[in-house]
Amino acid sequence: MPLETTVQVLVAVLKSDPTVTPKDRAEFLAMLRGRDNKSSVPNQLPETRLLRRKQAAAKLSMSLRTLDKLCASGILTKRTLPGRQRASGIPAAQVDALINGKGETA
Repeated sequence: MPLETTVQVLVAVLKSDPTVTPKDRAEFLAMLRGRDNKSSVPNQLPETRLLRRKQAAAKLSMSLRTLDKLCASGILTKRTLPGRQRASGIPAAQVDALINGKGETA
Protein backbone atom coordinates (compact mmCIF):
# COMPACT_ATOMS: atom_id res chain seq x y z
CA MET A 1 0.00 0.00 0.00
CA PRO A 2 1.54 3.35 -1.05
CA LEU A 3 2.11 6.27 1.28
CA GLU A 4 -0.72 8.82 1.43
CA THR A 5 1.65 11.57 0.26
CA THR A 6 2.43 9.52 -2.84
CA VAL A 7 -1.29 9.14 -3.51
CA GLN A 8 -1.79 12.89 -3.07
CA VAL A 9 0.96 13.64 -5.59
CA LEU A 10 -0.54 11.20 -8.10
CA VAL A 11 -4.00 12.73 -7.61
CA ALA A 12 -2.59 16.19 -8.35
CA VAL A 13 -0.82 14.94 -11.48
CA LEU A 14 -3.91 13.08 -12.72
CA LYS A 15 -6.14 16.11 -12.11
CA SER A 16 -3.80 18.34 -14.10
CA ASP A 17 -3.87 16.01 -17.12
CA PRO A 18 -6.89 16.96 -19.27
CA THR A 19 -6.83 13.64 -21.12
CA VAL A 20 -7.62 11.62 -17.97
CA THR A 21 -11.35 11.42 -17.24
CA PRO A 22 -12.61 11.50 -13.64
CA LYS A 23 -13.78 7.89 -14.04
CA ASP A 24 -10.34 6.73 -15.21
CA ARG A 25 -8.69 8.68 -12.39
CA ALA A 26 -10.97 7.05 -9.78
CA GLU A 27 -10.35 3.57 -11.20
CA PHE A 28 -6.58 4.10 -11.21
CA LEU A 29 -6.56 5.37 -7.62
CA ALA A 30 -8.76 2.48 -6.48
CA MET A 31 -6.38 0.03 -8.13
CA LEU A 32 -3.39 1.80 -6.57
CA ARG A 33 -4.94 1.61 -3.12
CA GLY A 34 -5.57 -2.12 -3.59
CA ARG A 35 -9.31 -2.04 -4.18
CA ASP A 36 -10.02 -4.19 -7.19
CA ASN A 37 -13.80 -4.28 -6.87
CA LYS A 38 -15.75 -1.74 -8.87
CA SER A 39 -18.03 -0.90 -5.91
CA SER A 40 -15.21 1.03 -4.23
CA VAL A 41 -14.99 3.45 -7.15
CA PRO A 42 -17.22 6.45 -6.48
CA ASN A 43 -20.08 7.00 -8.90
CA GLN A 44 -19.27 9.69 -11.40
CA LEU A 45 -21.77 11.96 -13.06
CA PRO A 46 -22.21 11.23 -16.74
CA GLU A 47 -20.11 13.49 -18.89
CA THR A 48 -22.03 16.36 -20.38
CA ARG A 49 -21.74 16.81 -24.11
CA LEU A 50 -20.77 20.38 -24.96
CA LEU A 51 -21.60 22.21 -28.16
CA ARG A 52 -19.34 24.92 -29.48
CA ARG A 53 -20.88 28.38 -29.58
CA LYS A 54 -21.24 28.25 -33.35
CA GLN A 55 -22.95 24.83 -33.22
CA ALA A 56 -25.35 25.94 -30.48
CA ALA A 57 -26.20 29.16 -32.34
CA ALA A 58 -26.88 27.22 -35.54
CA LYS A 59 -29.07 24.70 -33.70
CA LEU A 60 -31.05 27.54 -32.11
CA SER A 61 -31.16 29.52 -35.40
CA MET A 62 -29.64 32.65 -33.88
CA SER A 63 -26.50 34.73 -34.07
CA LEU A 64 -23.47 34.27 -31.83
CA ARG A 65 -24.19 37.65 -30.27
CA THR A 66 -27.72 36.58 -29.27
CA LEU A 67 -26.36 33.32 -27.90
CA ASP A 68 -23.81 35.25 -25.82
CA LYS A 69 -26.63 37.46 -24.48
CA LEU A 70 -28.56 34.33 -23.41
CA CYS A 71 -25.44 33.13 -21.60
CA ALA A 72 -24.91 36.52 -19.93
CA SER A 73 -28.53 36.58 -18.74
CA GLY A 74 -28.19 33.10 -17.21
CA ILE A 75 -30.58 31.28 -19.53
CA LEU A 76 -27.70 29.20 -20.91
CA THR A 77 -24.45 28.26 -19.15
CA LYS A 78 -21.04 28.60 -20.79
CA ARG A 79 -18.51 26.02 -19.67
CA THR A 80 -14.80 26.04 -20.36
CA LEU A 81 -13.74 23.09 -22.46
CA PRO A 82 -11.45 20.60 -20.70
CA GLY A 83 -7.78 21.44 -21.09
CA ARG A 84 -8.52 24.85 -22.57
CA GLN A 85 -8.35 28.36 -21.19
CA ARG A 86 -10.42 30.38 -23.62
CA ALA A 87 -12.53 27.87 -25.52
CA SER A 88 -16.03 27.41 -24.16
CA GLY A 89 -19.08 25.36 -24.92
CA ILE A 90 -22.74 25.17 -24.01
CA PRO A 91 -24.24 21.94 -22.64
CA ALA A 92 -26.27 20.23 -25.37
CA ALA A 93 -28.98 19.36 -22.84
CA GLN A 94 -29.58 23.06 -22.16
CA VAL A 95 -29.81 23.84 -25.87
CA ASP A 96 -32.28 20.97 -26.36
CA ALA A 97 -34.34 22.12 -23.37
CA LEU A 98 -34.50 25.63 -24.79
CA ILE A 99 -35.61 24.27 -28.15
CA ASN A 100 -38.28 22.12 -26.49
CA GLY A 101 -39.37 25.05 -24.36
CA LYS A 102 -39.77 27.21 -27.47
CA GLY A 103 -41.79 24.50 -29.17
CA GLU A 104 -44.16 24.10 -26.21
CA THR A 105 -44.91 27.82 -25.89
CA ALA A 106 -45.47 28.41 -29.61
